[in-house]
Amino acid sequence: MPSFNVKELKKIDWKLMANRREALLFRSITDNAYAQFETLTGIPWRANSVLWFSDGDMIFSEAEVEKLRSVFVKGGITLLSSFRDKLIRAVQAFDDFSHSLEGIDYSRKTKAELLSLTETYFTMALSSHAFLFPVFVSDGVISRLILDLLPGSDDEKQSRLSVLVYPEKENIHVQEELDFYRIVGAKGNRDRLIASHLQKYAWIGARWYFFENFWRTEDVLGRVQSGCHKDPRKEIEALNMLRRQILTSAKDLEKRLEIAPGSLLSKYICLAREFAYLRTWRTDVVYRAGYLARGLFYEISKRAGLKKEDVIYLTFSEAVDTAKTGRMPVSLQTIHKRKKAFATMLFNGDYIVLVDEKQIEALRSLVKQVPVSDSVKGSVAFSGKASGKVKIVFTTEDLKHFRLGDILIAVMTFPHFISAMEKAAAIVTDEGGITCHATIVAREFKIPTIIGTKIATKVFKDGDLVEVDADKGVARILR
Repeated sequence: MPSFNVKELKKIDWKLMANRREALLFRSITDNAYAQFETLTGIPWRANSVLWFSDGDMIFSEAEVEKLRSVFVKGGITLLSSFRDKLIRAVQAFDDFSHSLEGIDYSRKTKAELLSLTETYFTMALSSHAFLFPVFVSDGVISRLILDLLPGSDDEKQSRLSVLVYPEKENIHVQEELDFYRIVGAKGNRDRLIASHLQKYAWIGARWYFFENFWRTEDVLGRVQSGCHKDPRKEIEALNMLRRQILTSAKDLEKRLEIAPGSLLSKYICLAREFAYLRTWRTDVVYRAGYLARGLFYEISKRAGLKKEDVIYLTFSEAVDTAKTGRMPVSLQTIHKRKKAFATMLFNGDYIVLVDEKQIEALRSLVKQVPVSDSVKGSVAFSGKASGKVKIVFTTEDLKHFRLGDILIAVMTFPHFISAMEKAAAIVTDEGGITCHATIVAREFKIPTIIGTKIATKVFKDGDLVEVDADKGVARILR
C-alpha cells in the first residue's frame, strides 16, 4: 500500500480549485505534465502539490497557483502572447498526430510498433496537457488586467468586459449546433446527415477519456425529437445574427470608450478574445485525441487480458508498461478497487494512486469543507430570472435525466452539455470566467446564467426548487 506523511501534507496551503470527473488514464497525464511546463514555455513554474479525487475535486497548493498568477501579471502582454503561441504549437501538433491514428488496424501491429505509437501518443499528450490548468490561471489574469484599465464602476467594467472579449472565432460547439439544426430541418431520410454528424462530433460525448460515452445515433435522434418544435432556419439565423450583434456591439463599445488600436488595453482585449477561443479549443483537442486513439488503448488492454472498458483505470505510465511487456503492472483486484473510488497525489516529485478508503479520507481532511448555505453568488454571464428544479450535471449519464425547464447546475459547461443547455431554464456553474463556454453559450441561447459561484454543486442537490436571479448574480433555494 502506498504511504505518505500526513504531517508534511498539512504544511501545504491546499485549496479546492476545480472539479473534474475524469478517467484515471486522462488525469495521470495532466498531473505529470506540469514537470514539462517550464521546458515548453520558458516560464519558471511547476505544480509540485496536487491532490485529485475520483469524484472530481482537484486541489492545488494556493501558493503555487499564486506564483504562476504573479508570473503572468509581471510578464504582461509579452509573456502571455508567447504563452499563447507555444500553446497553439504544442496542441496543434497533438491534434495532427491524433488524426493520423484514425482507421489504423492495431491488431496487425507488432508489439514494437504498438509500443512506439503508445510512447509517441503520450509524449505529445503530456506536452498538450501541460497547458490545461495554466490557461485557467492566465484567463483570470487577463480579465483582471483588462478590468484595471477599463473606465467605469465595477458593475460597468464587468458588463463591458463580457462584451469586449467575445471570441471572434467559432468554437466547435457553435459549429455542431448549426449542423444539428440542419439535421432538424432536413426533409425525408436523415440517416446520411446523422452519420456525417457523428463522424465529426461523436467524440464530444467521450470527454475525459470516457470512451464508451461517445454520441450514438439515438443521442442525435433524441435531440432532434426534443427540438422538432423549433424552426431550424430561424434558429440558425438567430445564432448567426446574435453572434454578429455581439461582435458589432464590441466594436461600438471600443469606439465609445475611445480604446485606441495598438494601445495596451486594446492588446489585452485582442488577447482575451484569442484565449476565449483557445480555452475551449485546447480541451476539445485533448479529448478528441483520446477518442481517436481509443483503438490503440483497446488493443493494448486486449493483449494483456484486460477488458477494453477497464483500460481507463490505468495511469498513462502503466499503459506504456502494458504495451511494453504485454502484461498489466497492476492486478485486476486493484483495477476493481479503482473503479469504486480512488485518489491521486502529486507531491515533491512522487505520483501515487490511492484506493484505500482511510488514506483517501485522510487526504480529504486536508481541505476545508464548504459551509452550509441555501444560496450562492457569482458573476452574471447573461441576465434574467428563472425558477425550477435543480439537476446537477457531472457526467454524460447525468445529461440523460435532464428535463425541459430544469436548472442546470454544473462545475462548468462543456460542448457535450448542449443537449441539456437547450432545455435549461437557467444555468449556474462553480467555475467560469468571461471567456468560458457557459458565458458564450448563455449569450447565444439567451439563458439566465451565473458563473464562478465556486460552490453551487456542493450547496444544491438534485430536485431542489431554486430561484436564479441572474440580474443580481444570486441563486437560492426556495423554501
